[in-house]
Amino acid sequence: MDTAVFSRLYKQLNSAQKEAVDTIEGPVMVIAGPGTGKTKILTLRIANILKNTDTAPESILALTFTESGVYSMRKNLVDIIGSAAYRVTITTFHGFCNDIIQKYPDEFRDIAGGSHISTVDQIKILEEIITNTKFNVLRAQANPHFYLYPMLKKIGDLKKDAIDPKTFKKHTQNEKKTLLNTKTNFHTSGKQKGKLKGVHERTLRGIERTEEFLKVYEKYEDHLKKEHLYDYDDMIIEVIKTLKENNSFLLELQEEYQYILADEHQDANFGQNTILELLSSFHAPYPNLFIVGDEKQAIFRFQGASLENFNYFRKLYPKGKLITLTQNYRSTQTILDAAGSVIKNSKTEDKHLRKRLLSGGKKEGKPIHVYATPEEEDEVVFVVSKIESLIQKGVSPGEIALLYRDNKDAFPYVDLLEKKKIPFTVLSDKNILDDPEIKKLITLFYAIAYFGEDSYLVELLHYDLWNIDNLDIYKVVTYAKKEHKGIFTVMKSKNVLKGAGVERPDSFTELYTKLSLWKKSSQNESFAAFFEDVVHGSGFMTHVLQHPEAKEKLENLERLYREAGEEARKHKSYSLFDFLKYIEIISKYRITIGARDKVLYQNSVQLMTAHRAKGLEYNYVFIVGVTDGHWGNKKTREFFPVSYLGKEESDIDDERRLFYVALTRAKDHIVITHPKKNKNRRQLLPSQFIEEIDKKFIEQKEEEVQSRTTERRFSIPRKKEKASLKEKEYLNELFNERGLSVTALNNYLKCPWRYFYVNLLRIPELETPPQIYGTAMHEAMKNYFASMKKKKTSKKELLKFFEESLKKVPLKEKLYEEFLKRGREALGGYYDTYHKEWTTDSLEEFPIKGVLLDGDIRLRGMIDRMVFVGNNAVSVIDYKTGKPRTRNYIQGATKDSTGDYKRQLVFYKLLLSLYEEGKFSMKEGVIDFLEPNERGVYKRESFEIEDNEEKELIDIIKKVATEIRELSFWDVRCDEKECQFCAMREAQAAVV
Repeated sequence: MDTAVFSRLYKQLNSAQKEAVDTIEGPVMVIAGPGTGKTKILTLRIANILKNTDTAPESILALTFTESGVYSMRKNLVDIIGSAAYRVTITTFHGFCNDIIQKYPDEFRDIAGGSHISTVDQIKILEEIITNTKFNVLRAQANPHFYLYPMLKKIGDLKKDAIDPKTFKKHTQNEKKTLLNTKTNFHTSGKQKGKLKGVHERTLRGIERTEEFLKVYEKYEDHLKKEHLYDYDDMIIEVIKTLKENNSFLLELQEEYQYILADEHQDANFGQNTILELLSSFHAPYPNLFIVGDEKQAIFRFQGASLENFNYFRKLYPKGKLITLTQNYRSTQTILDAAGSVIKNSKTEDKHLRKRLLSGGKKEGKPIHVYATPEEEDEVVFVVSKIESLIQKGVSPGEIALLYRDNKDAFPYVDLLEKKKIPFTVLSDKNILDDPEIKKLITLFYAIAYFGEDSYLVELLHYDLWNIDNLDIYKVVTYAKKEHKGIFTVMKSKNVLKGAGVERPDSFTELYTKLSLWKKSSQNESFAAFFEDVVHGSGFMTHVLQHPEAKEKLENLERLYREAGEEARKHKSYSLFDFLKYIEIISKYRITIGARDKVLYQNSVQLMTAHRAKGLEYNYVFIVGVTDGHWGNKKTREFFPVSYLGKEESDIDDERRLFYVALTRAKDHIVITHPKKNKNRRQLLPSQFIEEIDKKFIEQKEEEVQSRTTERRFSIPRKKEKASLKEKEYLNELFNERGLSVTALNNYLKCPWRYFYVNLLRIPELETPPQIYGTAMHEAMKNYFASMKKKKTSKKELLKFFEESLKKVPLKEKLYEEFLKRGREALGGYYDTYHKEWTTDSLEEFPIKGVLLDGDIRLRGMIDRMVFVGNNAVSVIDYKTGKPRTRNYIQGATKDSTGDYKRQLVFYKLLLSLYEEGKFSMKEGVIDFLEPNERGVYKRESFEIEDNEEKELIDIIKKVATEIRELSFWDVRCDEKECQFCAMREAQAAVV
């Protein structure tokens, strides 16, 4: 740890912050309002624990709610304690539970080895259940699956609160009993005497719908159990269930995690709270549990969060320390008081939760500007004009945020920002299937699937991927219609095309040939191979690289590929038609496939929902569409309205807290806009939250609106801009986030552009059959040694582990049988040759998530096996499949070798020397071939890595890191004549 950095940051804390950092023992709850330095105290507290105790970094567990939150916390911690930050367990609740299940499969027999299902899988199961269930109330003739999505959401809500069908049935029965046994709920006179009053009749109908929903919930759970499946929310439920039933396992985890920290605790649901309670219960009533939250920012009740959950721990540990942070280091006092005047309208029973926030050293600040525009389109033009004006005055685009209520609100702003070429990044969950380029790819897949049918072909012909002349397309379509022929039939023949008057018949015949070949590929190759073939062979990848928004397009393509890959891995015979069915379900039920959490780019305007803005800050914040019914008073319908766990929170309070979060993202300036009419010219009222802001903190502006809304969005021309991925800040952020593995290093040394596309940008790349085979072999070895540490093992078990691993991956039957035979023979002989030497004093697949070279170059890797050979000395073993290589080849001393194998061993020695200040000493590195040579002999080569070899590698890594960060490789090409990655760079260069 860099104690100088810690001391410098610690001195900057105020007294309340220091108390939070210094109180490292016992239960602590910190009420941390916006801008009060929550992240800083969390990271400094972790550093302080390590500084003042003998606790190992692995014994600290920090839980938060998003992957971006995990990244942010770890990044800040690295700045304070260096490489040790990668050993602290910082994760999301779901990530933690998934890791526990994977690490201890024997403790989770109900789901270990089972399949994790996606939302689409859940929908398929529910569709089948609904189709085969008789309903009296939940009947919708026009759409039999009308209630499916509300059912799916209700199941998720219940699981988040760890409520199974049996428990929920009891809640429902009690509620119905109470309703029917309360005399005042019935009319006592007149024609309606003895009947339920209207409001209670509606409640009864809701309960009856809930009773029928229960049938579905019960059948859904039975199906998962029978088929050995589990959904996203089951991960937390299964961990809770196991920890409650298995006290020895609970004790093991309690001993492993000695300090627990939970960020954004106001967003915790009942299940997440239960995890915290169980893990910390060993030291109850005085556990080392540190909770940070702020009820004013509790905005995720739709995910099961509840203020009841937030207050739960204060009741559980009444003697715990309560610390309230009131010094705000972000906003002006005007902004803080304006936000305070809104939130005071939400009731609270606890005065500690509502202390006035004070601006730390800032002036009173400017009032909030509120603008009413004539219509929604005017609002878009006005806001973008204001943003454009700020940037022209020298404001950095990265200091401007545009916040909206719902994801769909972004579309018109994205359109106009694109037209004006104002740099922006959309951080909300924008559905990748809405991306026009992804739509093109999906249409291409449909055209291939239905080869010979014209339904998707006409649209496909117009795509710019093919450069087909529009007039030629018109001629082909007209000719086909006139001659009563299919368009495919016309495209097939050059003579027919010429007869139709087509100027460039080759463009049609070439596309026809490609579609025909891809159709065959879809029927004979694995889906992953087919997918990659289409993406590259169609020119789609080149098209994306040349796009002005190449970064976003690549991220969306990578997400689609990952989604398809995950589905393919679950189904051995996964086909193109399965994928298209998957896309249809996603579209039908409006499921969002979002791109991964993006790195925040300082040079672009940030667009996001108010929910997504949590934890971020900007100099200028625009809050748009602030109308009644959109921000507050939203109309919602609860199909299955049975209350549980005493949840009685107000929807308007939820919305008010969301508006409070939006206001408190701003450092200095806030602009609030609301249109007077919607696109249908219906009158709109401003949100009640505008009215709740104390009038002394706002300034209503009218005159500026007229001067900035003279243009119409649709009449503004779109500016042209060249595509460029050459953005140093963006690429440096990626480099820092991804780190450098030995595979990435070797790729860079082969070809910088291979590294750039595969390791840095991570374009979709097929896992080849040899890689799939190698992964199964590695996994078999890992599982065998894990089993060997628990019980006596044999060759039979090793071969069984291999077969189980191979079954998990999508392989055509012929290739599967070939690999199964090859692997069984290889591992059987390997076992016979070496098993008498094997020891349990070893670590398998040892992960090094990050160590820092020179303080800022992150290195990472996974070591196949480390065998202890005395004290802290280890023999590092790296498994290889395929033809055994000579010692000279391994060292790079032959014409066809670049020394990658030997460099890998040197890299591992460097990793271990930097890990935990040299906790492990690498005595030797071994390249161990799992398959024999042509004479049936197994080979392994051992190397003692010299210090000078390690020093040479350090110099190489430093040079490579500098070249990557400075982009000095940008005009470099490798020596390989047919390098696909250099070719991709050339295609990109055509527009850069």
